[in-house]
Amino acid sequence: MARRDDAIGRDRLVKGRIGALARFLVALILGGGVSFLLFWLGKRFSVIAIPIPILVLTQGFAAALFSRLFALEWWWSAIQLLLPIFVFGISAFPLPGWIFPLIIVVWVLVFWNSVFGRVPLFLTNATTAKALAQYIAPYRDARVLDAGHGFAGVLLALSKHRPDVHFVGCETAPFPFIVSWVRLHMIFRRPNVELRYRNFWDVNFRDFDVVYAFLSPTPMRALHEKANEEMRPGSILISNSFAVEGVTPDETFCVDDRRKTRLLIWRM
Repeated sequence: MARRDDAIGRDRLVKGRIGALARFLVALILGGGVSFLLFWLGKRFSVIAIPIPILVLTQGFAAALFSRLFALEWWWSAIQLLLPIFVFGISAFPLPGWIFPLIIVVWVLVFWNSVFGRVPLFLTNATTAKALAQYIAPYRDARVLDAGHGFAGVLLALSKHRPDVHFVGCETAPFPFIVSWVRLHMIFRRPNVELRYRNFWDVNFRDFDVVYAFLSPTPMRALHEKANEEMRPGSILISNSFAVEGVTPDETFCVDDRRKTRLLIWRM
């Protein structure tokens, strides 16, 4: 039954990803339509043509507004707003034609999970990593999972001070994973860190004493259900900033950093 529930949960997430991407593209097209309408009205009824920067800003703001109307998370609106400004900015330089497809490919490789997983690339700061260390402290010879390790900052920070702990990171965004691999194997060389190019949904949490995640509001309920079903008694799930709707954490720790980060802890 648990496997069937996990499969249903993953299926819902996949459908949500496809739906989010489709809404993003529709919002992008509608934003372009608003910008073109403004251009047409200006050309038809005004003696002075509307400046291109105004049209670019109109495209961005309109697409961002449509993204919010379509119930997309805030980072989709941020992408809609910045994308036309970025394209317009670099078009002012005499760049070769292949540079634009290359930029799109690099962007997708970096923000892969934002596009396909509804999880933006959030990076844990050093102050929060120090706070995490205190929750790992009671565990000796433990196994810790970073569910979506990004550029492996947390894994490298914690592994330096806890050589007795085995750290595992999962990541599916290609570029962050490659950078993490280079940092781990060619620069820092931490033998107690293991990187997996794998979706953490396919990893059994039973193998870990601590699971840490800095994701987004969207997958938090499914993540908590997975942890509750698979993790052993005495193990903990730690979420950076994002709560589980309707489920009160056993502990909330406020980090003394600039963004006032909250660590939400559930004990199994």
